Amino acid sequence: MPVFSTTDPVRVGRALARLSRLLEQASSDAGLTLAQYRVLVFVADRPERASALAVKVDVRRATLSAIVGGLERAGLLQRVAVEGDGRGVQLQVTPEGRAALAMVDGTLGSRLADVIAAGAVAGGTLAAELERMIAGFEAVCGSSERVQTGGGAR
Repeated sequence: MPVFSTTDPVRVGRALARLSRLLEQASSDAGLTLAQYRVLVFVADRPERASALAVKVDVRRATLSAIVGGLERAGLLQRVAVEGDGRGVQLQVTPEGRAALAMVDGTLGSRLADVIAAGAVAGGTLAAELERMIAGFEAVCGSSERVQTGGGAR
């Protein structure tokens, strides 16, 4: 039985908007903006070139440059040369960046566990439903996170 009713996506959206506040607080507690956290999450999964990363996090290159610059100054992200490409540069998370991610993830996990327990929600069921929702999100959005009305990626 689905946790979320597929007939009421507005309620789901509003619930996710309210829950996103937990992520904002956890990021802030670690000294990160939400945008910085998102960039670290994507780069931690796999080093990226800035141009590819801008598409994934759905920001303009100039905005990404500002975010990356702040993360570099904080020692959380570094640029490394791409082997075999004299001008190519990839972004990589530093050990300090991984520690910041772990802090946010730990705080967020703890707060979400409290919310799940207080709401008497079956955590495993919720996680499975959210995984399916993420798969649907990726199917609709493609390589970009921006959803267009009527489906499809931009």
